[in-house]
Formats: sequence, structure tokens, C-alpha cells
Amino acid sequence: MKRFIKGFIKDLLGWFLYASKALDVFLLIRHRLNGSQGAVILLYHRVIPRDRKDGVCLFPCIVVSRESFEKQMRFLSEHYNVMSLDDYLEARVKKIPLPYKTAVITFDDGWKDNFLYALPLLKRYKLPATIFLATGFIGKGEAFWPEKLGFLVKQIVASRSKTRKPVEDGFLEELRQLLDSAPNNLREEKIRLLLTRAMERLLYLDESRRNTLIARLESCLNDFEYPSEENSCMNWEQIEEMKRSEISFGSHGVSHNVLTVLQEEKIAEELEGSRRVIEDKLGIEVKSFAYPNGDYSEDIVGRVRGAGYKAALTVDPGINTLKTDIFRLKRINIHEGVSTGFRGNFSKGLFSLYLSGLL
Repeated sequence: MKRFIKGFIKDLLGWFLYASKALDVFLLIRHRLNGSQGAVILLYHRVIPRDRKDGVCLFPCIVVSRESFEKQMRFLSEHYNVMSLDDYLEARVKKIPLPYKTAVITFDDGWKDNFLYALPLLKRYKLPATIFLATGFIGKGEAFWPEKLGFLVKQIVASRSKTRKPVEDGFLEELRQLLDSAPNNLREEKIRLLLTRAMERLLYLDESRRNTLIARLESCLNDFEYPSEENSCMNWEQIEEMKRSEISFGSHGVSHNVLTVLQEEKIAEELEGSRRVIEDKLGIEVKSFAYPNGDYSEDIVGRVRGAGYKAALTVDPGINTLKTDIFRLKRINIHEGVSTGFRGNFSKGLFSLYLSGLL
């Protein structure tokens, strides 16, 4: 009930501000106060058909249905000045005034569904976008470790499979026992809480240690199957086709590991190796970097700058102005909920409110 009431209030507020033009007035005033340099950078990850969304992706915060994405792109094409990231960076450096509703579209990771479902709609509405590639996953048919962990947890709960043996790790053994004893009607929210807790524990571990723990948990299940084909990244042929369709690319590292916990030589490989691969494969200059998982520090910012990148993007929410550090550019995370009203319909008002950075 609380979630419904909260959603209703957001939807109603968005509708009022949008319909009354009050939001447009606010955006115009703010833009002029910022020297006509304000821009919102949108962060997408995955675009999946609505009837398959829940079965393919377990993380609502990174997925938009194809149907909602189409409506979002139409709205942006009608109400915003959408420019490429490179054009925005150039305008910023040269201090060229921007229209008061300027947006930049970005994607992180390089999922195959970006090619299958997002690209046709970007082309339909003639919208530019930049995709940040984690090069170690391109063309490999492999998924990121959170997806693997998510499907492990979901299969245990859904099938009521009993694990065969203990796991040699205190936390994962606790997780295994908890899942085995969970009731058959364990709600989706509880499953996500379990998954979130597991991810928080594993996120900052050494990569080899994390992979070992996940493999041990997997070995404790009977007949585990992971839908890798639906949860893999694009190949270079698909990326090349996107390039021909005016899609640009940046670096998201090699392994998608959090940079703040890596050794110096590994950080250098993540920053320089990923860019080198993209430039060699596509024959382009890679100017921008997106911090994996959004984690960065003063040291990492300095290393990104020292590696020769012109800009770097975070997952910190907000609007970008000339005062925003070009190596700490903010982005608004876009998922299904940012444009879905309390009745389940596409809400222009709610989407506008999120794009304004007020939510």
C-alpha cells in the first residue's frame, strides 16, 4: 500500500507540473542560471520485450521494456534536444550555449539486447547514443557475475532444488541454508533482498575469489542451467553495424571489476587495454570512460585523466553544468519505473520529473 501511495503521489505531481507547464518554466530558469550549459545524461543498461523482461533480467533497476523504451524515445525526440556525447563534450569545452532541454543517451555494458531492441528504435527516432563497452565480454557469450548469481538464487527458490553439500564459505553457506529452508511462496521482494545481500558481499572481492565462490555455490545445485544466450553482450559485428548507424562507443573497462579495489597494473589494463581494443576493432578514437559499477575515487579519477580520456561518467544522479567536473559527469539511471504511472501506463509527467533531476 505504501508503494502504491508513493507511486500515486509521484505520478500526480509529475502530471500537474507537466500539464501546467510549471516544470518547463523551472527548467528554463535553471538553465539560464547555469549559463545555458545544463544537460541531462541518461543511463540505460538493458532493453527487453515486456513479455520476457522478468524472465531474462532479475534486476529491475537496469531494465526497460522495449515498449516503454519506444515511448521514452518518442518523448525525447519531441520534447528534448538530444545530442551525442561527443557533441555535448565539445560544446562544453567551447562553452557553446545549449537549448534548455538538452539530453544525452548512454548505455553501459554492451548487452546484446541493445542491438536487437534499442537500435531499431534509436534509428526510427534518429537519436544518437553512446554505448560503454566492457571489452572482456564482447563476443564471448558470457554474462556478468551478478546475473549468474541471480539465476542461481532464483532457480533454488523456484524449483525448490536442494543443494547437495555445504559451501566452504561462511556467507554462501548461510545463503544456501536460508534458501533451502525458505517457504515455497517466498515473495519476489525477499528474493531480491537475498540477492542484494549476496552481491554486496561479493562486489569488492578479488575477481578470482568471487568466481570461485560462485562456482562452488553452482556446484551444490542439481541441473543448474543458465540462460547465457539471452544475457550476453554483443559481438564485434553487431557493434560495427551500430557504429554505421551513428552510435558511438566509450570504454567501460575490460572485466567490469570495481577499479577502486584493483592493483595498479590491473587498473592500467582496465583503462588502457579496453580503449586499445575498441580503437583497434572500430578504427575510432575513444574519448570517454564510464566507471564500472559507478565506483571511483580521487586516485581513480586521476588515473582516468592520466590515461588520456577526455571525460568520465559516473552513476551519481543529477544535472550537468559547467561546474560539474568533466571526469565526474552525472547521469540519471533509467529503468521501467521512471516512466510507468501508478496504473501501469506510460506517464509523460513522471518521466519529465525524472529527467529534470528533481526525483
